Amino acid sequence: MSNINLKVTTVKEKISEDKQDSFWYNGDVAYINLLSGNKMYAEATGEIEFIFDVDGDKFKGQNAVDEAINRNWTDEELNAVDNHDGWIHNNWFVVIKTNANGDVVGDDFAVVHSYDEAIEMLMECAKEEHEREYK
Repeated sequence: MSNINLKVTTVKEKISEDKQDSFWYNGDVAYINLLSGNKMYAEATGEIEFIFDVDGDKFKGQNAVDEAINRNWTDEELNAVDNHDGWIHNNWFVVIKTNANGDVVGDDFAVVHSYDEAIEMLMECAKEEHEREYK
């Protein structure tokens, strides 16, 4: 393998160390351009639905994130919620590959739930793809 320095370009900065869960993010967070013209992306995808209070209103998407921010929640509070008491749906980070035209040509290279893990897996997947493309 050639020794190449692949550069991560950040699209959405990490909010904070205590807000790394994919819950806080939506869409592309970072990408790496491969020499072939393809790109590898880390993106938050999926659907968020959450009930903050027993028998309370259901919040979806950005409304759920905004409500958690209004309550000064962090990952710690999210992790403390039992799956049956508040979570209906949650999103995740996935690594995908697009061609030079922007068409998705590979997905689910990695699935993780924290921002730092997503950036790390993006780099690992991009290195592996670079090796495959330039054998």
